[in-house]
Parts: sequence; structure tokens; C-alpha cells
Amino acid sequence: MKKTFLLIMLSFLFNNFSLAESSLDYMGKKQSDMDENYECLGNANKKSYISYKEINGKLFKYNYWSDMEGIDGTMGSTGNPDSVVKKFELDFNNSKFMLYMDFTPIMEESNLENGVILKILIKSKLKKFGIQEWVYWVKNNSANEPYEMLKKWNKIQQSEPEENFDNALATWSDKAYNIVSKELDFGKPFALVDLDTVNKDGIHKTKGGNYATIVEKCKQL
Repeated sequence: MKKTFLLIMLSFLFNNFSLAESSLDYMGKKQSDMDENYECLGNANKKSYISYKEINGKLFKYNYWSDMEGIDGTMGSTGNPDSVVKKFELDFNNSKFMLYMDFTPIMEESNLENGVILKILIKSKLKKFGIQEWVYWVKNNSANEPYEMLKKWNKIQQSEPEENFDNALATWSDKAYNIVSKELDFGKPFALVDLDTVNKDGIHKTKGGNYATIVEKCKQL
């Protein structure tokens, strides 16, 4: 009797574990499958799309590609989850701001070697501000090897078992946040004013000698 009960419990636990929702379940999905979607307008009026999905208490950020085929065979699809999002609700000058911070590694094509791309979606009810995405190419002066964060991110994306993927990406995202906080001299706790006083020495420069930053206007879909 005890043996039968134990087998039933093990079967129940295995089935529930195997059915656990993962951020990988939302690759190749539509905007209607996500919790929040935004359209941002960049240089030369080029549009980009951002999607967010909360899964098991973690908020994940996805890029949405209008020209990529989804798993249902129609055009429009989410890509892989870039990172776990750091979410902040802050007050500034009697106004509320919602910030979504996400992170991606700097790719080899950039020839910048080390660092993290910090993207911050900022939402405000102030008409003159609205919704904006601020992007920083941040250095990683404490890296032990070239493209250190890229190599760790690629390993997670390419070979991490699905049951460990979300936690591994969350750990990577925490490290990325610690890097940008140190390089940009964010306060503890982070405050909105930190974006006005960022340490510019922590930001990569373009070939033209300008700091690698972008501000884009966005709208919620």
C-alpha cells in the first residue's frame, strides 16, 4: 500500500514538473499571447517591437519580429527571451514612473569586447514624456575575458536544459544588473535621478567618439 502511494505521488510530481510553464514556451508566439507589447520608433523611423510576459513570478522580455514566421505559420513572432526584467515603480516630482530594465550582451560584431546593452522602457502619464526606451552600451571593466557575458548568455540560450533555463537566465540578468549598476554608478536603491547622473566613463563610445546611447519614443499596443 505504501509502495503504491509513493508511486502515485512520484507520478504526480513528475507530471506537474514536466508541465511547468517556461519562458521558452513563448518563443514563436504572437503579441496576443504576451502580457504587454510596445512599438518603438528609432533612427530613420525604423520600428521595433518589445513584448513582456510574466511567468512564475519573473517578468521576461522578448523582441517581436513582424517579418519572422511564427510557429503557427503566419508572419509575426516573438524571439528568444533576452533576459529577466528588473521592474521599478518610482515617484519623481509628484509623478509616477514605471521602469522595465532588460539586458542583452554586447555582440562580437560591435568590436567592443566587453559589456552589456541596458535597455530601459520608461512609462509615465506625463504627456510630454509618455513612453520612451533608453538604451546604453555599458562597459564591463571587471570582465576576466573578452565577451565574457556574451559567452555565458550564449551557453544558456544554446544548451541550458529547459527545466533550468529560467533560473539560469535570471542569474545572468542579476549579474548584468550588477555590472550596469557599478559602471553607471547607480545608487542603492536605484532612483530615477540616477539616469540624470550616470557615470559616462562606464559607457562605450562609437567610432565617431560619441557615447553609445539611444532614446526612442514608444507606444503601447
